[in-house]
Parts: sequence; structure tokens; C-alpha cells
Amino acid sequence: MSKSSDEADSLSTIAVVLLDASRRGVAAAPDAASFDACVRDAGPRVQWHHVVWNDRRETGDPGESGESGEQRELISLTGCHHHHHLPGVMTRADVVKLVCRWGLTKRFSLLVLLDRTWPNAGELAVEMVQCWRHERFDLGVLESKNTRIPRDTPLMRLARHLVGHANFDPRHRLGALSASLLRRVPFETVSSTHRCELELMLQAAHVNARTVRFDVGEEACRDLHGRHALRSSLRYRLHQWGMCCSTKYRDLTPSRYRDKTRVSYSSHQMALAEVSRRRPRCVLDIGCGPGFVAQQCRAMGMEVTAIDQFEVSDAKLEPFFRCDLQKDELPVNPWDFDLILLLDVIEHLEDPEFFLSKMRHDDRPALRRAGGDAEGPVLVLTTPNVAFLPVRMNLLMGRFPYAERGILDITHKRLFTRSTLRTMLRDCGYEVLRMQPVPAPFEAVMPGAKGRTMGWLCHMMAKVWPGGMAFQWLVVCRPMPGMGAMSSGGGD
Repeated sequence: MSKSSDEADSLSTIAVVLLDASRRGVAAAPDAASFDACVRDAGPRVQWHHVVWNDRRETGDPGESGESGEQRELISLTGCHHHHHLPGVMTRADVVKLVCRWGLTKRFSLLVLLDRTWPNAGELAVEMVQCWRHERFDLGVLESKNTRIPRDTPLMRLARHLVGHANFDPRHRLGALSASLLRRVPFETVSSTHRCELELMLQAAHVNARTVRFDVGEEACRDLHGRHALRSSLRYRLHQWGMCCSTKYRDLTPSRYRDKTRVSYSSHQMALAEVSRRRPRCVLDIGCGPGFVAQQCRAMGMEVTAIDQFEVSDAKLEPFFRCDLQKDELPVNPWDFDLILLLDVIEHLEDPEFFLSKMRHDDRPALRRAGGDAEGPVLVLTTPNVAFLPVRMNLLMGRFPYAERGILDITHKRLFTRSTLRTMLRDCGYEVLRMQPVPAPFEAVMPGAKGRTMGWLCHMMAKVWPGGMAFQWLVVCRPMPGMGAMSSGGGD
């Protein structure tokens, strides 16, 4: 390893947590001699923790928890640094989530989670610690070389195919989690049932976590029914396709936006077609994100000014202004431009009416460019359609599932139907020139012929029933004269 890697390693503290679910809270007696040898072999800056709790599945009657609390007896592992007795009755999933939160709070770099009842738990912990020090993986999973245990059923194979991740297998068990992975995924939203570890591995697959496999004995193999693996894997794949979203698979890192400028029937491609048709000289891109649309406009020979809440590293976006639309004044006068792009922005604003009205009434002196339209700039706006059929069906079944992206993106604050969007624009003083349905962009999540075919079908259905089959709305409108026109009109 390099010198910098060695220095980082010397500052990394690792926690090996031995999980001990015991009937009536009595821990299984360990092999103290072999375990103490493993503690020494693990090296420095490794803390060993022994966690004992009362598993509700083993206890059977939750009413016994009070009695079992009096009978708890902890047989200590002499090599462990800390012993933890969890009160009450909990499942293994509850304990795993609690230990993950505790590990983040204590600033451990790696959490190794092993069952105390496994005969080779100590040796396996040492192997995982040493591997992480060299490879810095995000997720360590446990597999058995005996592929017949548990059986690789057709349902298991189908679950693997749906996920499509090279290192994912629903038969694996959770072995180790890095702190960097736990900070990226909402691990506390996973199920508190036997599907907990499976969903944690699916979260890791969603953020492309680096995964390493470790061989473990047959005693540690997962006893998971194929239908449970298939159900969780199907929900994960539907989330990837944007058809059934879940907050379990959110990526908490800021790079969430994809380039949709070349995706058939996407809102960005349709907005660029409108820009190309109008051929403006000066474009203002408000909420430019990573700048995919702005770069395409610039490639068409237009002058582009970009604005976003977050810094953009691409120097090609100059001039660029950082601006929080909910707090700050726009750094430029929108009436200085021929066309304004407001793509997927107004749903993130607490008060889009105030923002649109303020933009229309900007009374700073407008320096209209040569060739500009005397009637003012054209505004091209896109926003989700909350009346999309799948959203209606979810409401009919009593569900409103927030998600990482899509119509019910957890960061969305205001949502519109076709009629409420048109009414808001008119009330704010904008003349609606055209309102166009945007189908679900299947090609963005299903690349290839299958995605293009699905996108075309949705495009045709959106033409037949725009109110229910439009995934988004693309609106072309123009602000009516505002305070700037009054200020420049002269008079007494």
C-alpha cells in the first residue's frame, strides 16, 4: 500500500460485532481460547463487541420479555472489549439496523457483523478485516462454496437475473459494511423482517457499491424462501425502471441527475426540439443541473447563461451563476433573453407562483439583444403530471409512495395536473402558447430496443389520453408585460 493509504489505515477503527440471539437472553458458551487468538491476529485499532438480545422469534410469546429480563445471563468472551445486553424483545433485523446506526455514531470505518454461533466466526472476522485494509471494499458478503446449500431454485435464479448485479445473490448473507456505504443509503428504511439483509444488499447494488465475497461454512447459509427473494428483487427492478419507486433505494449522494438529452421522448429532448425550432440567440437556463441541456444549446451556436443552486465544475457552462431560487434574487434580468428554460424546477419550489410573478415583474433595465422578440422572452417549462395513471392507481389503493426520482420525488414540494398548471400560469400573467404531454422516458431506465418500444407505446397513449398517460407536461408560454414595461414606457 502507498504511504497515504498506510496513514489512513492507522486512523481507521474497525468494529467486529458478534451477534448472539439467545432464548431467554442466555448467551451461547464460546470457545474462549480460539477466540482470543483471533482477537490478537486482527491487529491494532480493532474493537470486538459481543451483543446479546432476546429474539422474539425464539421467545415466541412477547409477554415473556419481562420474565426473561430477570433470567438474562451473559457469558463473557474474555477477548472482547465490550459486552452489550439489549433489553426487551427484538428481531435480528432490528439489531442489525441498531448496530449500523451505532457504528456511524461511533465513527467506525468498518462494521463486521457475524453470528457468534458460527464455528469459524473469529477466523472469518480476521479475514474480512485484513481484506478491507488492502481493498477498501464497501460491502462484504458471505457465501457457501457448496452451491446446493441453500438450493439454487428457479425463483432464486430469476431474482438474480432481475437485479443484474454481478456480485448479488439472494442466498448470500451480510458480513461487513463500510461507513461510506452506510452514509450513502437509508439503511434504517429496510424491512425489520428476515428480508433485512437482502434489502441492505440491494441498496448496495443500487449505489454500485464495491462488493467482496467471503467463503463461509454451511452453518451461515441464508434460509430464505425463493418467493421472498423474488418479491424484493422485483420491487428493486421496478424501482430502477421508475415504475414502482421506494425510498429504500435512494442514493443519498448529490449526483442524482442523468443525461436525458438523447433519450427518446424525454422532456429534455422535447425541450431541445422546441429550442431548435425557435433558434433563439440568447438562452437563460434556470436550474441547469449538471448542464446537459445548456451544453446542447451551446453546441447549436446559442449564447447560454446558466443558473443553479449548486456549483457546476464544467468550465464550458460559463457564464454560470449560483443562486437559490427560494431565497435569492435572479442574478440577471430574464427579459434580456430570447428564451428561458425552466426544466423540472417549479415542483421544487415552495411558492412557484411568487417566483413566476417576480420573474415577470423584474423591473431592472432590460438590455434587449439585437434580434430579440419585442413581445418578451419565450418560457419553456416542464413539470411532472401528478394525475399520471400509476399515481392515480396508488391513491386508489391508499398509497402515496415517495421515491428517489420521478413524479413523487421526495424533494418535490408542489405538484400539478394539466388544468392546475394552466390556471397557475394564467394567474401569474403568462400566455400559454402550447401544452404538450411528455410520456414516461423508458429508454432512460431500459436502454436499447425494449426501452425505445415502451417509450413509443407510452408516447402514443399520451396522445390518446394526455391527462392520464402524460408523465410530464411541457409548456411553451410567454410572460405578459410586467413592471419592466411600465418602467421603460416613460410618461409622468
